[in-house]
Amino acid sequence: MAHSLLKAGHSLSVYDLNQRAVQLLVDTGARAAASPGEAAKDADYVITMLPTSVHVCQRRAQFPNEEYPSDADTCAQRSDRPGWNFG
Repeated sequence: MAHSLLKAGHSLSVYDLNQRAVQLLVDTGARAAASPGEAAKDADYVITMLPTSVHVCQRRAQFPNEEYPSDADTCAQRSDRPGWNFG
């Protein structure tokens, strides 16, 4: 998605734990951010993508007071599965 946005002429600030992924986007015109907050600062829109639902559930466990879309409720439904209990 990021490559498509850059190709369409949008400016992007990107953050990822995988520095290789960041560098690939920087090489095509994105700006690297040192943190998710820096990537979102002064942005008109923020798009987040996490690799798996497990990562979404980890985030929800870390920051339970944040608002999440209703389709993120899979965490509660899957808490009985190994690796899914983060609370």
